[in-house]
Amino acid sequence: MSEGQACAVIFDVDGVILHLTPPEEAAFFQALESVFGIDDASPDWDSYRARNDVEIVEELIETRLGRPAVPDDLIAFTDKYIYLVDVAIRTGEIEVLEVAGIRNVLMALTQVDNLIMGLATANLMGMAKMRLRHVGLNDFFKIGGFAEARGPKRQILQTTIAGLQDEKGRPLPKERIVFLGDNVGDVDAGLANGCGLIAFSEEESKHQKLKDAGATLVIGNHSETVPMIEHLLGQVLRS
Repeated sequence: MSEGQACAVIFDVDGVILHLTPPEEAAFFQALESVFGIDDASPDWDSYRARNDVEIVEELIETRLGRPAVPDDLIAFTDKYIYLVDVAIRTGEIEVLEVAGIRNVLMALTQVDNLIMGLATANLMGMAKMRLRHVGLNDFFKIGGFAEARGPKRQILQTTIAGLQDEKGRPLPKERIVFLGDNVGDVDAGLANGCGLIAFSEEESKHQKLKDAGATLVIGNHSETVPMIEHLLGQVLRS
């Protein structure tokens, strides 16, 4: 696929690398109640102004507590949230589950010269990295944008892309970057940033929604991922 030119593949975490399980979701709301006494937060991630853990916490503080969030709020929430999930993983109450086939994808991409793998996720950085470490996947990723970048996924992905450089230390051209995401916000992010886009979902019922959002490449199994990346990057790198 590569002939010495630098390229990058950026992954969302939930739905692409790891499954977001109900116990992990529950820990988010448990932390909200424990730290702020907020016990009526909606579990519908799309109901918030931005599908971003930092901004969800800030919105709930504003709407439920009637005040703006301050940095100490986010520190307290993050510490509690990570603690709850880490303990639950270690006791077996939470199992971090990989999406089928993702490890094979990551291993295959390590064999490509000059390819960097990164993350663009609306998860908090500490939480994303902790979950990936528990299944031995964190070290595959050398760069990332996380919830702390704030805003919608397009802004988070932009943060990741801004840190990429080509083989001469220049900003990496967008045509040498592929992003994999699993929801309409990810489709918007890929299109807005002008990079290659693969929409991935094991749920076939979501495929039409992803296509309606503008995705032209939609797949449902990671056996298709490496060939699709080769298709997108190979055309550029062979030209």
